[in-house]
Amino acid sequence: MRHFGLILLLLLGELVTHPKSCFGGDHHTQLVEDVASAQVMLSSGNYFSCGLKKGRVKCWGDNQFSQINVPRLRRPRQISAGGKHVCALDADGARCWGDNEFGQTSVPPLRKPRQISAGFLHTCALDADGVKCWGNNPRGETVVPSLRKPLQISAGFLHTCALDADGVKCWGYNEWGQSNVPPLRNPRQISTNSLTACALDADGVKCWGYNGWGQTNVPSVREPNTISVGGGHVCALGADGLECWGFDGNGGNSVPIFGNPRQVSAGGQHTCALDAGTVTCWGDNEYGQTTVPPQFNNP
Repeated sequence: MRHFGLILLLLLGELVTHPKSCFGGDHHTQLVEDVASAQVMLSSGNYFSCGLKKGRVKCWGDNQFSQINVPRLRRPRQISAGGKHVCALDADGARCWGDNEFGQTSVPPLRKPRQISAGFLHTCALDADGVKCWGNNPRGETVVPSLRKPLQISAGFLHTCALDADGVKCWGYNEWGQSNVPPLRNPRQISTNSLTACALDADGVKCWGYNGWGQTNVPSVREPNTISVGGGHVCALGADGLECWGFDGNGGNSVPIFGNPRQVSAGGQHTCALDAGTVTCWGDNEYGQTTVPPQFNNP
């Protein structure tokens, strides 16, 4: 539904003018080394979803900016769905498609890219030389600070976070403290979206930034191993399965019954998860973003 995007537009004022929404999709993306051996990779965007299965990328849902029209890719190994665009890593490097109003799909030269993250109107990549970001930059979200040895990158709405050898660093828009990283003990994963950021560290899940829907009020998650921040909700995988919290419009936090979920990707107002080789999506389906194509329903 569009009311959630309108609420954020009221919060953000003149920063972005768009009739739909002002947040992207899930921005926890696996590193290429992790994905290479995986059969399926999921990435939920704003009003659309994407999946990578056995070397083929398929996207479904909203197509206002041709973001689900996947170009020819050669041996794709990672995908990242953003607000209105998608990026992938394949044998030829990095490719992005969809909305390019701010140059977010115009990939700069990259040397051996290892990870790519599509934000709402900007994109970041981790390559052999470090982190590079491009696209919209009204709050400095593409101005990368000094990083000693970046390990993961996550592009959000108007801010960006990186997991570095020295810890987690975030930069860009900070009105709700989404770029003020709290103390973390041995962080190992980050995820950011809209106005919120989360990390996994030795003590569990920690979230900070905007909390209008309780998305930084982390419930008990035993032995968490994956975190994914959506438009107004957060999901985590742990020893007891999948847990989601925050904005619950359209049943986004009503997690289906799973046997052994292995992946989760929180989008604008929907979520997708992988369980026993089958993809299930739930929540807002206004554009068909939770209607999973048949090829992802077979182990």
